[in-house]
Amino acid sequence: MFFTFDQDFDEMKKLIFAGIVLLAACTGQSKSDECTSDQCLKQQAYDRVIVVHDQVMPKLRQISELKGQIEARMENSLDSATSNKSLQLMRDLDAADESMWVWMRAFNQDIEDMPLDSALTYLEAEQAKVDKVAENINASIAAAEAALD
Repeated sequence: MFFTFDQDFDEMKKLIFAGIVLLAACTGQSKSDECTSDQCLKQQAYDRVIVVHDQVMPKLRQISELKGQIEARMENSLDSATSNKSLQLMRDLDAADESMWVWMRAFNQDIEDMPLDSALTYLEAEQAKVDKVAENINASIAAAEAALD
C-alpha cells in the first residue's frame, strides 16, 4: 500500500493534534502538583510514546537518502555480492520505513474516553511497538551507513 507525502503528512498532523489536545487537558494543574488525575496520567503515558515517534520520524528522510545512495552504488557495481548486500540493505530500510507508517496508521490517539487502566495498558503496548520501530529504523540506518563507508 503506497501513500503520497500529503497522506503521510496528514497522519503526522493528526498525531501532533491529538498530543496538543491531551496536553491542553492537563494544563490546569500546577507544576508543583503531582500528576494524579486520570487525564494527566494518560497524558504522561501518551507523551512517552510520542517522544519516541518524534525522535525517529525525521529519520525517514535519512532512510530515503540512504536508499538513493545504495541504488546509485548498485547501478555502478558489477559485483554480485555487492548487489546482493545492497538489495538486503534496501529491503531492511524499506521495512523500517514501512513499520513506522504501519504503526502510525494503527495507533489509536483517542484515549481520552478510555478508562484509565485500559488507556495505560494500551499505551504500554504501543510504547513497546514504537520502541521496536525505532530500534529497526536505527539499526537499518546504521547498517546502511556502515556499508556505504
